[in-house]
Amino acid sequence: MRKRLTLAVFVVVVAVSAVELMAAQKKTAPKENARESSQLPTTINQTNNCISTQQKEPSADSVEGWHKLITWPEGITAWALILTLGAITWQACLMRIHASHLDKLASAVDYSSKVMDRQAGDARDFATQTFAILKEQADTALISAKAATESAKAALQQIQLMKDKERARLIVHISDGPEIGPPEAILQSSHRMVSAHIFITNEGPTKAVNVEASGALILVRDLEGGPQEVGFRQEIPRIIGNTDAGPILLEVASFGLDAKEMGTTTSRGTAFSREAIQNVHERTWHFQASGSIVYQDVFGDDHETPFRFVWNPTGYSGIGNWMESSFWIDRSPSST
Repeated sequence: MRKRLTLAVFVVVVAVSAVELMAAQKKTAPKENARESSQLPTTINQTNNCISTQQKEPSADSVEGWHKLITWPEGITAWALILTLGAITWQACLMRIHASHLDKLASAVDYSSKVMDRQAGDARDFATQTFAILKEQADTALISAKAATESAKAALQQIQLMKDKERARLIVHISDGPEIGPPEAILQSSHRMVSAHIFITNEGPTKAVNVEASGALILVRDLEGGPQEVGFRQEIPRIIGNTDAGPILLEVASFGLDAKEMGTTTSRGTAFSREAIQNVHERTWHFQASGSIVYQDVFGDDHETPFRFVWNPTGYSGIGNWMESSFWIDRSPSST
């Protein structure tokens, strides 16, 4: 407000000064005309003196020179100048008001920008904190899940250890050499019946149930053995409990239970020709007894005990017995 008042006073002073300057110029004009007239002839000076004498007497309707500047129409130039200066002053005031409004608007925009930046920063900080909290919760949940998984695994291992300790465990072993019997009546005399005796023991504290056995006796080329032949179903008890009284005998025969069910008499061995048996004596061929025993323990879990034995003879006595140095080589796969 003080600045606007100062500007108005300045404009008024300038206008008054301009009016005074114009009035001064009007007053000095007669004096200059008088000096010029002094150079004319004397007769003219006398005439002028008479005129000047008459003019020294002021008339009633004469007007001072500066009043002409503000009267109409002689003062139109001064009024135009005053009005122009007023318009300039008004325009300057308006421009200053607009500049003040623009400055306030710029300040408001700057303030809004700062508020938005602060809000954006707060939002980023909140998002960062939220993400950190969520990550921490997720990590905690993952650790808890891992701990629960490890606990479950440990519990399962304990259960499995208990099962392994208490379950039935059927073991297969063989000691006697292959038994070569007389020929069957229905076969030619050139063939003899050969069987292998497998012994089964239960080394677990509980019973084995649903026991099934299969086996076969074949010839193989070397002591490494041949393929794991399962053979035919063999006769064996369905439940095997404590075998402290003695092992269960499994006689591996050609057709096993299938031959027995058909009423044949070839169920107690496999027929081999005399030449094949002689090749075994000479160690160019070897007997292999292989098969599998499957069963369940008292917990309902399934198990299997596969076996494969290869006969390694060191000679034959000629009277139906093998040399005492002969033995079976165990090539059995792992049991479950």
